[in-house]
Formats: sequence, C-alpha cells, structure tokens
Amino acid sequence: MTWPTVELDPITRLRAIAAAFPNAGVGEVVLDVPFDRAWAWLMDFERTTSRFDTMVTNVRVRQRTDTTAKLVVRQRGNPFPMPFDVSIEPGFCMMRASGRLFLVLMAAVPEGDDRTRYAHAEAIPLPGLGRTRARVQRMVDADLRRLRRNIGTY
Repeated sequence: MTWPTVELDPITRLRAIAAAFPNAGVGEVVLDVPFDRAWAWLMDFERTTSRFDTMVTNVRVRQRTDTTAKLVVRQRGNPFPMPFDVSIEPGFCMMRASGRLFLVLMAAVPEGDDRTRYAHAEAIPLPGLGRTRARVQRMVDADLRRLRRNIGTY
C-alpha cells in the first residue's frame, strides 16, 4: 500500500503554516517584476529587507548557504538584536527567531512571464496571543505596500 502525497505550491504552503498560528497576519500581492528578479531581490536580506519591512532597521547575514541562513535583525524600538534561523527554497522562505519569538514566511510563484504573486506572513508563535492578530496584520499590510513601491530598487 502506498500513501497518497500532496504537493503544495509555495503560497499554499505559506497559508497552511500560517493557519496554525492564531495571531498570524497574512497578505498577498502581485508584483510587476518577473519571478527570478523578485525572488533574488527578496533574498538579498541585508540590502532589501529594511526597504519593505516597516519594523526592520538593519539585517546582517552571519552565515549563508543556498538553503539556509543565520541572520541578526535589528528592529525599531528594540535595543536588542534578534537572531533568526532561515530556511530557503525556490519560492519559499521561513525565518524563525530564536526563542520562538517571531516567525516570518515569504512565498512567491510566477504569474505569467513578467509578474510574480507574492505572499507574506508574520506571527508571534506563542500561546495566548491571538488578540494581537489585528496588529500583526497591520504590519503585514504595511510591509506589502512598501514592497510594491520598492521591489527591484536598491
């Protein structure tokens, strides 16, 4: 007997993971740049994250391979740097802050030849924080607005 398998595209996978967290904010946009260019821009953490994430002031990559990264993120209003472990796949990225303090998910798929469908999710993966969902959603919405304005620029 063989078990059935399911293949999820990166955006569906993001939505499935985010659904496990009651306070997750999730959003999706179509970007007017080809997938390869959009994904390369998004994965250039040090140069681009602060251009679209409203809470991030600086990102430093401490270690990186094709599939993983270790980042140190500085945020507005937080004097302490937050370390993140990052898993990277084509079109899917999961960033987990140490101590389970924060989760960021990014996913993208081609939308035709010259556009990209992008989804973004953020959550505080601690129990009892479901009431913070509206605030997290506002952060995600602001990030997506800034991303649409800045994608592809350095």
